[in-house]
Amino acid sequence: MQNEIKATLVRLVERPREGSGDQLLTDIRALDSLLSENRSRLDARLVHFLERRSYAKALEYMHGKGT
Repeated sequence: MQNEIKATLVRLVERPREGSGDQLLTDIRALDSLLSENRSRLDARLVHFLERRSYAKALEYMHGKGT
């Protein structure tokens, strides 16, 4: 699940021009779903960033945590 979150964040933050508008919407929905299904298992700081759609900060945080 953490790998899926990180891969989706990379697509959104580091390679936004490679995807279409449909892909962007799909990725945002995927993150929303992963958050709602796994909230209790995720670090509170990561939850904070994902809830507020601070995707660059979420990715930076995950890089710093080594995930």
